Amino acid sequence: MKDTIRKALAGFGLAPAGQLHRLAEQSRQSSDKVKSLEDRLAKLRADTDTWKQRHDDVTAKVREWKEAAARAEAEAERMRAGAEHSKARAAEWKVRADALTEEKLALRARLEEAQRGAINAREYLMATEAKLDLIEAAIQVLDTRTRDAALNRA
Repeated sequence: MKDTIRKALAGFGLAPAGQLHRLAEQSRQSSDKVKSLEDRLAKLRADTDTWKQRHDDVTAKVREWKEAAARAEAEAERMRAGAEHSKARAAEWKVRADALTEEKLALRARLEEAQRGAINAREYLMATEAKLDLIEAAIQVLDTRTRDAALNRA
């Protein structure tokens, strides 16, 4: 009998109160579950936005670091080229310094030789002056004797 009443009520679109309460409770639970899932979805979307923002920030920082690394690498390459150029110039200056040192030593040897020659020339000059002084003194003695002899004869 219950089944026939239910069928008759169902034919009119009506349902028993227990079923209605049960379906209302299921609807409320489903509604709560949907609300819970919507809240969870909103939270996940917020988390997603936060993670996207973090990702964008990290990506921007990584890009900045890569650019800084590229600049540093270019600077290092420029410095390396400068260092190689400086090494080449240093080697060139070392060769020039060695050549100048050798030239200085040769000039010093020539100077010492010239000084020895000057000392020898000075000694010869002094010896010659002494001889000339002796010759002059001898000439004066002879001149005096010759004059005395000429005066005595006259």
